[in-house]
Amino acid sequence: MKSTRRLLAILFLLISLMAFYYTINNYEKVTSIVNNIVRKYSKNNVIVPKESYNHRVYLYKTVSETDNFEPHSIDDIKKIYYTVLNNGWDTFTFYCPYEYKSCVDDVKMIANSTHDTFISLINNYVSPLNSYKRYNTVIIDDNKVVLTIEKLYTDEEIKELNNYLDEYFKVNSFNTTKATKKDIEKIHDFLIDKITYDVNYEKTSEITDSNKATGA
Repeated sequence: MKSTRRLLAILFLLISLMAFYYTINNYEKVTSIVNNIVRKYSKNNVIVPKESYNHRVYLYKTVSETDNFEPHSIDDIKKIYYTVLNNGWDTFTFYCPYEYKSCVDDVKMIANSTHDTFISLINNYVSPLNSYKRYNTVIIDDNKVVLTIEKLYTDEEIKELNNYLDEYFKVNSFNTTKATKKDIEKIHDFLIDKITYDVNYEKTSEITDSNKATGA
């Protein structure tokens, strides 16, 4: 009886050592298997910010928003990217579902503008005050996608622009809810009179004041 227990203990020890050795030498593979099992049977909660800033309401044909943040196609991922930017959220996290096998690869494709032009174009479809300077994507554990937006305009610059426009409209007695042709002509003439080209501007990857309304 004692010898049987001893043999079982030795067998258990050998199996444990083999499992440990296999895990050490195949760490990434084992980790991936464990993560897949966890993903298959767990449900991740997506936290949607309650507030939106400078949200643009317009039915474009090429981009659209979503209220479903569990993607199942590359189009679903694009809708999430656009929704986050159009609502002015600074950061947002969503998860790739287990069934969507190519989700991470599709996210990488969208985030890399050299492979897909979508991320470099969506600034054209949101309020300028929500446009990004950098749109960062971080993938964690093969399913968690963290989006972080570095805005083109700071909160201080937005406040400065809004105060300037409010004062300008007030002084010139503009009807901001229903502009007339004369109002539009005034704005046109104002822009022509006040804005000049930056003759020293050199195109670089860095954003300068010449690229923004604050520099006009």
